[in-house]
Amino acid sequence: SPSVSALTPPDGPTLLSQAFDQLSATGYHFVTAGTAADGQPAAVVEGDTIGGSTRMVATSQGQTAEYVVLPEGTWVFREGAWDELEQAIPASDPIGPLRGAASVAVVSHTAELTTLVATYPASSIVPTGDELLNVTFEIAGTTIRSLSYTLPASTESSRTDFGPLAITPPITAPSA
Repeated sequence: SPSVSALTPPDGPTLLSQAFDQLSATGYHFVTAGTAADGQPAAVVEGDTIGGSTRMVATSQGQTAEYVVLPEGTWVFREGAWDELEQAIPASDPIGPLRGAASVAVVSHTAELTTLVATYPASSIVPTGDELLNVTFEIAGTTIRSLSYTLPASTESSRTDFGPLAITPPITAPSA
């Protein structure tokens, strides 16, 4: 009978670093959906990030707000007009905190998909304290398809799906 060679899994930390580098280099579209402790949808944030600039729409409890976050300021669209916020949201690469995993393990690996679990101090991703947070990444080649986690000692969870940019770069300040 013919032998079947096992697919050698990649080095988890190297693959995750390459996948983050790819996202940072090309920009990306994201959809993040949170689930509250009672299992109900909490919030959905959808947008595009290119470098340190993000354009996004956040929906929570039936309310929707559109934001543009740039290094020079943050704008929100409300009541039919763009307003610059006095306290700007710091413009940064949203995946930046995910580069500092305490550990990364390959959970499964096929020719099409690698699943990694990376462990972080929860406080580096969400304001919850000193627990450790396990984040699951699904990566096709070196492209992150999704990340998800459930908060420690809770049923609150978040999932982000990634794809190609839905807008044409660059992201610029809105006109009044």
